Amino acid sequence: RLEWEDKLKRDITDRNSRDPSGTPMDELRVLFMTRAYRDRTGFTHDDVLRMLLEGELDVLCCSPEDLSSTGPGLRLLDIAPQLGRGRGRQFANFIIDEAHIVFDWGDNIRESFLLLFQAERTLRRLNPSLHTVLMTATLAPREEEWLINQLGRDTSSRGVKRIRKDTVREDLAYTVQRTKPGALLSTGADLMRSEYSANRLKWRSSSAYASDSPLLIYTLVYFAAVLFLS
Repeated sequence: RLEWEDKLKRDITDRNSRDPSGTPMDELRVLFMTRAYRDRTGFTHDDVLRMLLEGELDVLCCSPEDLSSTGPGLRLLDIAPQLGRGRGRQFANFIIDEAHIVFDWGDNIRESFLLLFQAERTLRRLNPSLHTVLMTATLAPREEEWLINQLGRDTSSRGVKRIRKDTVREDLAYTVQRTKPGALLSTGADLMRSEYSANRLKWRSSSAYASDSPLLIYTLVYFAAVLFLS
């Protein structure tokens, strides 16, 4: 997680890039509102809110829970109405990455995802010029329309711009194989061969030994992967 945050920060602050206002990206002040980042840097949740109010941040990366938390203390949205009245500035951009998981995760495991639409409406009410961006590489057209509608837009609106390739890219295929506890290691070889069986998956016609198609095996811990392969 920390390596990802460092890489993202380097990407954001690429010295060869500029933001729309013409400011060199390496001059942007970026902060991550995650527990791991706060633990490493010493910033507290209140520090982040204070920096926003003082106009000391240009880019804030956070989770849906940070926007809509119902726990003790102030939320980011609680201070949003105060931005723009002093040195703090209203948010100009609201960017949702991996937008294809908003409904699935919000409906099952992380309800805060469904509150992103409320957060967007709040920020747009405070700044009517708010620029909202949804980013994803795996969004079906029907889900695209649902997201746009949830943001209070019409798919035919002039204010909605879609950027989508005309072709469907090649993607991974997933199957789920249930095994008894502890049985995966003993049956692993047969399981791997079955994934390449022509009568199991129609699009596989070659054997496990002749195919150039890789097989991705996910294990919860690294040690399990070592045992599996051995």
